[in-house]
Amino acid sequence: MCAARTGLDYLDLYLIHNPMNDVFGAWRALSEQLQDGTVRAIGASNFSRARLEDFISFSEVVPQVNQAEINVLHQQIEDVEYMAEHGIAAQAWAPFAHGKSVPQVIERWLVQRGIALIPKSTTAERIVQNADIWDLV
Repeated sequence: MCAARTGLDYLDLYLIHNPMNDVFGAWRALSEQLQDGTVRAIGASNFSRARLEDFISFSEVVPQVNQAEINVLHQQIEDVEYMAEHGIAAQAWAPFAHGKSVPQVIERWLVQRGIALIPKSTTAERIVQNADIWDLV
């Protein structure tokens, strides 16, 4: 059904975004599309571990992917381990975190781990950028 609307024979991946309303009805519909071959893989986006457990416990089809905010500042280590244990691929959205540069993300990660750092810089612009890490959550 969904693939036909796009003019394609199949979709590689179809995700349910945010677990609201009739999630199980939507999941059954996606599972049927998986079985009939119009969708090759199905998954979730922003589903908590508890909601994933509902699918694992009460559905014949386990999500193949869960797309979540995963980055250096929001690592979700336990959730990623849980997904791996159940064969669910973790897919990161916002992997670079909040529009900051890679050095800023690394600096904030080190600071949050309690590690003192001395970032090297010889330009005024970079010195200012190195100090602009406190609005990262």
